[in-house]
Amino acid sequence: DTPAVRVGRLSVTQARYVADSVHQTLLRILSAHPFHAIGLWNGLHIEGRVATAIARSTGLKTIYFELGNIEPKLFIDPEGVNAASRLARDPGILRSFSVTESEVSDWQLQLRARCEERRPLPQSLSAGALSFWSLLDRAANALLRIPQPMPNRTGEAIRRKLFSCFWKQVPEFYPKDRYVFLPLQLSEDTNLVLFSQIDNFDAMEHAARRAQELGLRLVVKPHPAERDAAFLSQVRAICEESGYLLTKWNTIDLLLNSEEVFV
Repeated sequence: DTPAVRVGRLSVTQARYVADSVHQTLLRILSAHPFHAIGLWNGLHIEGRVATAIARSTGLKTIYFELGNIEPKLFIDPEGVNAASRLARDPGILRSFSVTESEVSDWQLQLRARCEERRPLPQSLSAGALSFWSLLDRAANALLRIPQPMPNRTGEAIRRKLFSCFWKQVPEFYPKDRYVFLPLQLSEDTNLVLFSQIDNFDAMEHAARRAQELGLRLVVKPHPAERDAAFLSQVRAICEESGYLLTKWNTIDLLLNSEEVFV
């Protein structure tokens, strides 16, 4: 059960092929070069699932890494990330951390200062990345019929490259009236795909009902690292048909000036 299978990038048979290959390779490495812990980025994709299974069956320690919710923080957990983390299972561990009101205030000021610089998110920098070597790698994989943990076909890579053109078409409007703000998640985010029963379109429906209850307009912002052009086109069509404001305005400004934030 991985994002690649859930979103249809790999069949179950292909996923098992990849998993078996990763499993055999890791066992050979472990036999030749014994180690005591495995560090994984995210850990929810095929290779991460296999590494986790090996670690649990052999008694190896695990540590998982993920980008923090607020830059430039890094999330580190011994059990997993997102809904699979120890923090999600036992949020009470946060009570052991002592933070003063002054520290929170300083952090908020620093966060807003960074966001006002309008620097792009790290994920968005590679959203449309397409290089000669990546194309060559994909061509070789296709020729040898090697399924990848999260394959990106050449045609899809080109479409994602065109995403930058679509993103430029998203207006940078600032809402003039009071509003409810809905920041969308990545359509293929592992937390959304694996652990949530609500997707972005469901969230838009719920947020729209709440905005209607309050007599306010709904403002929608796509995730800056979103790569699915078809998804973005559908979001834009819904916004135009329903009268929602679609914008790529600064997220912090939209958060701070909204009447409510729907997450």
